[in-house]
Amino acid sequence: MCPIRSSIVVLGLVLTGCSQPNLVFQTFPWEQADFYCIQGQPVYPTEKKDFCRSDRPLLFHDPKATFPVPILFDESAGTGRGYDRLYVDFDGDGNFLNDPVYEAPKERPALPEGFSGQVLAYFQNVHIVHNRQAQRFAHVQVLLYASGGAGGNALCMVVPQRWAVGTVRVGAKAVPAALIDRNWNDRFADPAGLNLQEYPDRFPRGDYLLLAIDGEDRIAPSVTGGLGRDGTARGILTDYLVLDGGTYRVRAQQLAGGVKLELVPADLPGGKVDLAARAGQRVLLIGTKTCVLLRGAPKEASVPADTYVAPLWESQMPFTVRPGQKAEAARPGSPPGSDDGLF
Repeated sequence: MCPIRSSIVVLGLVLTGCSQPNLVFQTFPWEQADFYCIQGQPVYPTEKKDFCRSDRPLLFHDPKATFPVPILFDESAGTGRGYDRLYVDFDGDGNFLNDPVYEAPKERPALPEGFSGQVLAYFQNVHIVHNRQAQRFAHVQVLLYASGGAGGNALCMVVPQRWAVGTVRVGAKAVPAALIDRNWNDRFADPAGLNLQEYPDRFPRGDYLLLAIDGEDRIAPSVTGGLGRDGTARGILTDYLVLDGGTYRVRAQQLAGGVKLELVPADLPGGKVDLAARAGQRVLLIGTKTCVLLRGAPKEASVPADTYVAPLWESQMPFTVRPGQKAEAARPGSPPGSDDGLF
């Protein structure tokens, strides 16, 4: 079945073909998760309910949290057997038994780099509420995690269920690429309408774009959770993308089995930005319509006219690049060469 058809007129004939995704949906691997795509909430022992097998069920419930629904962890075989059952009060009526019940698979995933502790339980394809008023829901993976061992503080950790991964053409090269739905709404290929006045308080929201620009043959996690020198470059899906080799218009469309992502060379009016403080290093700039991913930043870079932030730098403020003019990004608050300005 062809979900989307495109037509081309050649000498009066209409040729119809299928549009196929080059990034295919797969289960998102936990080891790729970092601070920006993990939601963690503490869980606490709660009063045993009639249907609970455990003497110590664990409950997460915070109406003001990112996922404002009660989540209950319990055992299926009685006290001491381990948490392997998950209840979500999806409709918020106070009754867990009229909503789906999730069973943990036998295999548990590895923890992301930088985490230490014990995985108590793991669940896949959990349907969860993100914002009931806005009709925003998501399918996620849920990890019950104890920092410092089984007796430590327990967290309900959540990451997206799936990502779209494959390759994208960058000039003559096929570059490993992926998209992660960081809006937690099961919709991909949705460029963020960025309001840069919200920053630098938090990283911009929007689909998370990963590119293996350092020559990796696959999408590779960073040993420092996405900020290190040896991992895949990470930015935000916007209308335009600037790489070391040029500027591209981003065309992204979600299809039945994945995302069709294309990078088309573009010639845009732009100016210069002073990056002397990060010369030779990786630099990430995010504008209202443009994402800049530089593998080895020059002292001065040419970028499209836009308003940008460097969200991984400390003490950063928005700055505007105008056609034919030079702008200076706010200086990072840490010495050049440290990892907090990298991606």
